[in-house]
Amino acid sequence: MHLYGLRKNRVLPQTTVKIYDKKLLPAESANHVGILIHRSLKSSQAVDERIRKGRSSVFSLMTIKETTYDINPLKIADLVEKISIPIALYGSELWSSLTNDDILKLERFIRLTAKMCRNLPTRTRTDKALSLIGW
Repeated sequence: MHLYGLRKNRVLPQTTVKIYDKKLLPAESANHVGILIHRSLKSSQAVDERIRKGRSSVFSLMTIKETTYDINPLKIADLVEKISIPIALYGSELWSSLTNDDILKLERFIRLTAKMCRNLPTRTRTDKALSLIGW
């Protein structure tokens, strides 16, 4: 059982619960379907975690290009769009308070992924990289 107080470091009297003379203290976060939800409902931690998982899946898909077979960059982009993007956005319905910084991090992830699909340098213009793969 998880209880959430309204103030950061203090348990309010109405949220203090005792069971058999033992106090239940409020939890800082709870795990819901594999997603950590902070009691203040800030989503920065969740966004960082999902971007980390999305990047790891992109880098693992990019190893396909390093094999001896020639693979069309559009096919790699299609795989990334069907595998890595959903991994990165899993649980995004629960991100109730995205900040501009969180949105920028997600956009940077998409930009990096697009450039990696086409084997372009990271300093390449983003609009060109996105248009080359049809995103």
